Amino acid sequence: TGDQASTFGDASGGFAVAGRWMTERFRAAQVSKLDLLWVIDGSDSMAEEQGKLAAAAARFVDALGARDVDARLAVTAMDLTEFESGCLRSIDGQRWFDLSVNAALATERFRRAVEVGVGGSTTEAGLVAGLVASAEDRPCNQGFHRPDAAFTMIFVSDEDDQSPMTLDTARRWLL
Repeated sequence: TGDQASTFGDASGGFAVAGRWMTERFRAAQVSKLDLLWVIDGSDSMAEEQGKLAAAAARFVDALGARDVDARLAVTAMDLTEFESGCLRSIDGQRWFDLSVNAALATERFRRAVEVGVGGSTTEAGLVAGLVASAEDRPCNQGFHRPDAAFTMIFVSDEDDQSPMTLDTARRWLL
């Protein structure tokens, strides 16, 4: 507890707990092309977490670059009650950020995009928000997915998901 970390597992994986933070490590197959959708909680309690995420954006992009991953990043908010709910966030007219085109500019736009703001719904429905934003049936999301790229969603919240569906149901929607 506190600032001390406890690590579980072996050198190839496991997780660490430090206070209220948990870090998971695991091995995954090498991916050369990745479309990565970040689903960020915009409730009032997330201001600090969004700032930390924005501050770590360059390190995240550097880690992808060190692994030669052609990454396309996009961000959406968990709040499905606002005007652009379910849409990929637009920064400077761009709704996704290709690291292989201009990594510095993509990193800066991604850093700005993850700060989705606060004051959003207190019903954290990240699973539903991610599914809506990953669908290509809306103009605000069309073109994000590349047919030859792996697709992953990352959820950032300080609350349990309150989506009205199970993870298995969401998985079936994506397949």
